[in-house]
Amino acid sequence: DTEACGSTTMDEAQARFGAERMSHAIEPSSLHVLVVDRGDESRASIARLLEESHYHVTAVKHGKQALELLQKPDAKYDLVIKEHEPPRVNGCKLLKEMSKDEKLQSVPVVVISSRDDTEAVVKCTHLGAADYLVKPLRRNEVRHIWTRVWWKRAGHANHPPMIMVDEQANALKRNRSN
Repeated sequence: DTEACGSTTMDEAQARFGAERMSHAIEPSSLHVLVVDRGDESRASIARLLEESHYHVTAVKHGKQALELLQKPDAKYDLVIKEHEPPRVNGCKLLKEMSKDEKLQSVPVVVISSRDDTEAVVKCTHLGAADYLVKPLRRNEVRHIWTRVWWKRAGHANHPPMIMVDEQANALKRNRSN
């Protein structure tokens, strides 16, 4: 059961929160996404997927660069997608730094990793991550990533239900039954 772990499919989320309200709340073309990934190919791939879904994208290699951009007085980023590959690249560090800045506390962060690590998921979400996705990102995940911004702007708690692609939810159900 996906509800037991706080996860839901897009169809379930739309039924729960109102399909019309969710589908028209935010247009991807109105959102500016900051991608932070040290891997050149990975960063370019994520940026390309976002741009194909009509998001405005800025991509940088390091968390330090991301913080510099985010802290500029005229900065307007709606969402940050941050790589988490311990020990060298740590999404938690960026989350901690952003939590210290009142302006940045309202920017949702989606942490991405090539590792499906439950401990990392718990730690990142505890520090305020809006979601934790496993690379490679799928087109459907990227297309609906605007829901993280919608959730935060709608004044809900820090963590929206994780929206999984149907095959991910089914795989999770199969793994639990074994």
